[in-house]
Amino acid sequence: MKMKRINEKFINVHLTRALGIFALLSVYEAYLCFDNFIRGNESIGGLALFCTIMTVMSVIMLSACRFGKKPHKFLPHAAVSLMMAVYWITFGILIYTGGTSGSSLFLLFAAAPIAFYFFNLFYGTIFCSVLFVGVGVYFCSSWHLLGYIYPYIYYQRLPVMFLIEIMVCWFAQYEAVKAEIRQQQAVEEARRANEAKTDFLANTSHEIRTPMNSIMGFCELILREKDLSPKVKGYCLDIMGAGKNLLYVINDILDVSRIEAGKITISKDEFDPSVLVRDIVNAAMAKKQDKNIEIFVKVDDDMPSLLFGDMARIFQVVMNLVTNAIKYTPDGGVYITINVDRAVSPMLIVTVRDTGIGIEKKDLEKIFKSFEQVDAKRNRSIEGAGLGLTISKKIASLMGGVITAESESGKGSEFTLTLPVQILDENPLIRKENFKGIRAGICIDIDLIHPEMRDICLEVTSSLCRALDMKKIPLPGTGAFAEETKGLTHLFVNPVIYEKYHEEFDSLPGTEIVIIADVYKRSENLFGKKTVSRPLYSYSLSDFLCNENGIAKPLSASEHRKRFTAPTARVLLVDDNDVNLMVESGLMEIYGMKIFTALSGPEALDLMNKDRFDLIFMDHMMPGMDGVEVVRRMREECEFNKDTTVVALTANAVSGAREMFLANGFQDFLPKPIDIRELDNILRKYIPLYRICETDEETSEAVEEANEELFSAEAIRLMEESGLIDHKEAEKYLIDPEIMILYADAYESKRKEIEDYYNAKDWKSYNVQVHALKSSSKMVGAVKLSNLAKQAETASGQENVAKIDKIQPLMMKQYEEVVELVGKLIRL
Repeated sequence: MKMKRINEKFINVHLTRALGIFALLSVYEAYLCFDNFIRGNESIGGLALFCTIMTVMSVIMLSACRFGKKPHKFLPHAAVSLMMAVYWITFGILIYTGGTSGSSLFLLFAAAPIAFYFFNLFYGTIFCSVLFVGVGVYFCSSWHLLGYIYPYIYYQRLPVMFLIEIMVCWFAQYEAVKAEIRQQQAVEEARRANEAKTDFLANTSHEIRTPMNSIMGFCELILREKDLSPKVKGYCLDIMGAGKNLLYVINDILDVSRIEAGKITISKDEFDPSVLVRDIVNAAMAKKQDKNIEIFVKVDDDMPSLLFGDMARIFQVVMNLVTNAIKYTPDGGVYITINVDRAVSPMLIVTVRDTGIGIEKKDLEKIFKSFEQVDAKRNRSIEGAGLGLTISKKIASLMGGVITAESESGKGSEFTLTLPVQILDENPLIRKENFKGIRAGICIDIDLIHPEMRDICLEVTSSLCRALDMKKIPLPGTGAFAEETKGLTHLFVNPVIYEKYHEEFDSLPGTEIVIIADVYKRSENLFGKKTVSRPLYSYSLSDFLCNENGIAKPLSASEHRKRFTAPTARVLLVDDNDVNLMVESGLMEIYGMKIFTALSGPEALDLMNKDRFDLIFMDHMMPGMDGVEVVRRMREECEFNKDTTVVALTANAVSGAREMFLANGFQDFLPKPIDIRELDNILRKYIPLYRICETDEETSEAVEEANEELFSAEAIRLMEESGLIDHKEAEKYLIDPEIMILYADAYESKRKEIEDYYNAKDWKSYNVQVHALKSSSKMVGAVKLSNLAKQAETASGQENVAKIDKIQPLMMKQYEEVVELVGKLIRL
């Protein structure tokens, strides 16, 4: 027979409520005691004294439970039981004696609601039931003739009225407790759903980032090849661009998860605002690409040299605003203004205005909600998950700032970010004394600017001239041109204008013509002239003029950094995936380091016991011994590498991942797919300085000639006939046929491990192995096998033995057939 479990909410004592009512009762009883003794009513005074002492004892017991450090399982029940006994006796005496002229009888009607609410349903029912039985027996029997004589109608109606009150109070409390239970269940379900969502995001992140690591890594390696045709290079850049867009969406989803979990951290530090502005401008131009819109930037003339805040988060918020503006602006342009308001306290104010499609006023509130795009029909062609503004608003709030929005449908939008910052150095970034001996001018043709952006263009140009003591030069062919250009050392000119009037410009004596290029081409020449990049803003022109004057300015994090090598550095890569090891090793080849690899935790520990490394990159999810366990054992057992820096290398980039790794002996975290700039930063940060050699070379020399076609016509025919491998899927991931060989070579060991764990019913280890089979099979195009492995992974994660038993033989049979086909392909 199935036992029905009673929820503890019906039984447990509500300590806070019980303690509160007992404390109030003790005060009231003390008053009654004092009052009755003063009036000479010693019997009632004695009863009040007894109740006071017992209630105080209960208060002490409940206080020990509520505020004590040790758990007391039975003490609250003892306190409530004591008080019930006291009040049964008290009510019995009051009813028998009549209390104060019989009026004490009406205290009965206060007993039921107090008992049910302040104890609980269980004790309230016991207390009221016993009290009702006592009242009923006393009033309906001849015993009432021995005590106080009440009006006759009391004996007839009072027990029934008391019973009705008890029933009403019981049902009210029962419904209240049920509602509280349902609320707690809903909260618990929401908590479990949130945990499930976090687990799903972790798995999704890993599933997407692992193949993305290979795709983007191999693209990076292809771009390093010499004699690469422009067509192939363009394809690779398109692939990397699409991959980065996918990663932006993944990161947005993960950021929402971090924010909801309260794990977004704000790390304040000093930063150079010019670096922030350059990164914003460069990223905005990368987003714009070939889109036919204008981007203008205006920076405060008196921008301080040093600020204090979280520059990375500020950049993230601003770029979300800029990205949105670019996406929703089919023509016209985007205008970004950056300044610091010192009126009350320093506030960084960034405004992003566009001439795009705008937003209906009724939709303005929706734009900051997750996964929402207003007017979906009109915006169907716009890419994005609808998370950028949600994340921006929440991060801005965490930094103590706000984002406001103004818009009108069809006339564009304006978003303003206002953040508190600290000024560490009031000196302005742009100092006019750096331009001594330089007289610069700028020549623009306003007719070349989109009509909606012409006023903004004039405003920005005037600001530049004011900040840098430049002159606005009219077009050639006017009488003022020759006069205004006298004595100029530099003249900044749009390429269209230069091409039209190149003879007039080249005839200017002592004036260097600088072309305003559409993309960053400072290292290249256009028309044989020096170039600066669009959009022009005060820092870009200031840097150019400072360099012309021999005053070097530091490069921003987003600008080209000198490549370095570390030929004596020893780096260990640990990853259970052969393909990932190839990609990671290939990405690090240009640094000239001595790279060692390990495919498992024990293999890595063996290498660590034999040799010392300068840096270790450690994968997290590995079969048998995961990365966390390897690092723990390394710190305990490996004399050579107890203090070696370890960087976590994983596709699991969900909220809390970094903190988890740092808490388990890792020093840093590098997510997959690997960003070459982040890798560069990690290596610069942790490779010992004495091992680093700076060099001006952009890339290392190519090691091999360009790859031949991946699959022959015969190989494609075999794959299509078998249906086991989709060659189109394989071509998405494979760059080198060596991966096919690695896949086939690993078959015997992988098959044995999967079968051993299956037979031992070690589902945790089995799960790791089929997870690896799923990924590697997808890489070689064995989609059907990958899907079977995915089903086995899900089933083993749930320990669904029946489903595993059904999938296992099918999966292993197909694994064998795929490897046989791979063998044939290798021999072709």
